[in-house]
Amino acid sequence: MDKYSGGDIKVDSKFAKWFDNFWYHYKWQTIGIIFAVFVILVCTLQMCEKENVDAYVMYAGPDIIEGEQMNNFRKALNVVLPEDFNGDGEKYVEVVSNYIMSKQDIEAARKEAEKTDGGTGDFYIDGAFMAQNKQKFENLIVAGEYSICFLSPYLYEEVKEANGFMPLSEMFDETPKGAFDEYSLLLSETDFGSYFPGVNELPRDTLLCIRRIGTLTSLLNKGATERDYEKSMKLFRAIVNYKAPEN
Repeated sequence: MDKYSGGDIKVDSKFAKWFDNFWYHYKWQTIGIIFAVFVILVCTLQMCEKENVDAYVMYAGPDIIEGEQMNNFRKALNVVLPEDFNGDGEKYVEVVSNYIMSKQDIEAARKEAEKTDGGTGDFYIDGAFMAQNKQKFENLIVAGEYSICFLSPYLYEEVKEANGFMPLSEMFDETPKGAFDEYSLLLSETDFGSYFPGVNELPRDTLLCIRRIGTLTSLLNKGATERDYEKSMKLFRAIVNYKAPEN
């Protein structure tokens, strides 16, 4: 058997040269497009799996919403949902929750743990899990499917800096009760936030806001995206305008 030795074998390929040149000049643009397509695909598949959903809502912050609190939170949203948007005979709002702590939240939790049992209280933060949740939150914000948001001030400011929210002035004739700034309301200052179990258990500084219409999803299906966004705006207005029954 013949043996070959010496330098590496090189293949002179026009395609390889073209690809190398293309990748050098358009690497990050290509990665961005691939990421955008991936986000749209994931969100589209999720929506296809939940045809009974009338609207989507997201919570992101230092609270873990699960079990009874999640059930009560969802029930409150179903109560104020103005109509059965998909006409299946049942009003249903899907809620996604992202447990994310800021550095200030973590420090506050650490100090609280130090007060427990004479300073021997356990304290542990899963950094990888927190980073995973933060990435999930950012993906959902970019996709824009979960338009109505209940956010911690830390996460709210991040999206606000990117001009990601719809101004309240574009949805209401007058400044709503509980308005925090031009884009958000302090949830605890609204009737919806103070009256319903599950909702009134969220941190008192939670901010209620609505994402601008998602650019990526509007490019994929502009008509459907605009119709879904109109539904989200109806629910958002219903949340903001809710009046608790008088005792």
